[in-house]
Amino acid sequence: MKKLLFIFSLFLLSLGFIWALFNTLFVFSKQKQINFKPLTVKSDSTIAEKLCKAIRYETIASEDSQMISEFERFHSFLQQNFPLLHNHLDIKWIKINPTGLLYRWKGSNSNKANLWLAAQDVAEPNLEFIPQWRFNPFVGKQEKDIIYGAGSNKHKFCLLATLQAWENEVKNGFRPKNDLYLFAPADFHRPISTQSQAVASLFYTQDLKFQYVLVAENFIQTQNNPFVSNDIAYIGCYQKNMVHFGIEAADSNVLDKFCTQINHKTAFFSLKDNFSKAFVDYISPEMDFAPRFLFANPNFFAYFIKKQLLQDSFLLQSTQIEAFINKKDSSHSAEIVLQLPQHLNANAYTQEWAKDSALYKIVSIEKQIFANIATPTSWEWGLLERVIKENNPNTIVVPAPAWRGNSGGYFQLLSPNVYYFSPVKLAQNQFYNYARSVDDYLSVENYMQMVAFYTDLLKAN
Repeated sequence: MKKLLFIFSLFLLSLGFIWALFNTLFVFSKQKQINFKPLTVKSDSTIAEKLCKAIRYETIASEDSQMISEFERFHSFLQQNFPLLHNHLDIKWIKINPTGLLYRWKGSNSNKANLWLAAQDVAEPNLEFIPQWRFNPFVGKQEKDIIYGAGSNKHKFCLLATLQAWENEVKNGFRPKNDLYLFAPADFHRPISTQSQAVASLFYTQDLKFQYVLVAENFIQTQNNPFVSNDIAYIGCYQKNMVHFGIEAADSNVLDKFCTQINHKTAFFSLKDNFSKAFVDYISPEMDFAPRFLFANPNFFAYFIKKQLLQDSFLLQSTQIEAFINKKDSSHSAEIVLQLPQHLNANAYTQEWAKDSALYKIVSIEKQIFANIATPTSWEWGLLERVIKENNPNTIVVPAPAWRGNSGGYFQLLSPNVYYFSPVKLAQNQFYNYARSVDDYLSVENYMQMVAFYTDLLKAN
């Protein structure tokens, strides 16, 4: 009997191995073969100087009147450095509440429109991490071909690269086929972007729909990723759930304890997430045989796949819970914005906090934004993939979660295709500082590649 059980077990194991081998051998690449196009946008001696000057405007999101004046000075800088687009008959721009900027480039076919989002503001430098900056965050310094300063590898330079692409094409007499909107909020790095809410409401009341929305988040990982030897372009298709609620505590000590506790709720990762399934489907065919054998068989090797995925700094941090806490002065209450991975229900999870102690209670749930899910198989995805690969050879394009893509959620009613991507290039070992907004820097060469990306996307528009 034992022998029969052994033989039967061996038979089942053999079937499982054959099935796993079959899955491994017949996993086909989802990558489109697109030829690299040599860089056509040329740098000149004024580019680096312009970028350094832009950093010196301390565009930190704040309602303080001094900060509003700083944004107004930054707006004057943009008008002086991009004069053609700011004075073009087909390009209109307005201010939003009161420091946001909204541009519209009228196309030859106004029946269709697209929206790009790149913020003006930068995260306020944390005093604790100032010693880890090579230079003052707002000094705007160039060493060799590297620009150092706050926002250089994030939204602010994406905005400048976009405006440079528009400026160049206005000079060349180009006009897009479809209407193109560019929204540059000045409060993107606040937990709740009221300017994004205002613009989304404006579009909604006008019954304006977009083919796609592109938010300048995520990046191209260039070195030492744990999966493949190629560069990886992470296009965010999946945004976290977000819930905004109030809490009342018995006293300030209880409130402090609660806030500390909520900030330590992190590592929530599930292979059942839409993003996890899609990511594995896209990355596994590009792997060498041994890791592909694991990734092509998630039912057998879920533990090992999860362990491998969490070695990637971006995937680890972008699937954690984040809490943004605003304590009320002279009271024992606070407003909290909670961002959670998709598989956690925001309402249910919020109520869990109320069960932890009788000393505090949830008093309101004011706003809730459910996770955006954009398909990696749409025509718009294919457009992004083509432009990325034309400007970045040997790059694999994969669906991924959105890195801090909270503002993009306001636009999900206006388009089924809200994507998060910027052509910033980061090595794996840079991400830790990138996530904390510490020691930002970008090469002039990468900036010119960004201008080329937005130029080609503009023409494809």
